[in-house]
Amino acid sequence: MKKLMLIAFASILFFANANANNGNEISPVVTQTFYNQFNQAADVLWSQFDGYVKASFKYNGENIDAYYNYDGSTVGASKKINLEKLPEAALRSFTKKYPFPIYQLKDCIEFTDADGTVNYYISLDDIATHDRTIINITADGNVYFFKKMSLKN
Repeated sequence: MKKLMLIAFASILFFANANANNGNEISPVVTQTFYNQFNQAADVLWSQFDGYVKASFKYNGENIDAYYNYDGSTVGASKKINLEKLPEAALRSFTKKYPFPIYQLKDCIEFTDADGTVNYYISLDDIATHDRTIINITADGNVYFFKKMSLKN
């Protein structure tokens, strides 16, 4: 579960110190798993980090990142979504605790793991403290603090 959270966190921040690779350096087992799941994928870019392989691509008009272990097993996939796609109870709950305009929405990510479990990750910037807060929202609407980091240089 810790690895899953690390991957979701990397998606939210859109960086993971990724080392870009061409398709020839990615294991055929991984690429076969990927194309079995996303046979209509376009503009696929591969990268590797922290023991995972990531495919960034377009699928059905959406930008998606899919994550795999080196053995080809699926970890999950993430994509940016609009805030209004969140469960209504979660939306109410987190906006009470993190009100606008003090907290500015940066990203809203939907992460679906290999078992089909959906979680949402929202990153918010606190304009007063210059901190970024990341919260996790479960599919049933529960809201959890995930991580806080300073945005100060």
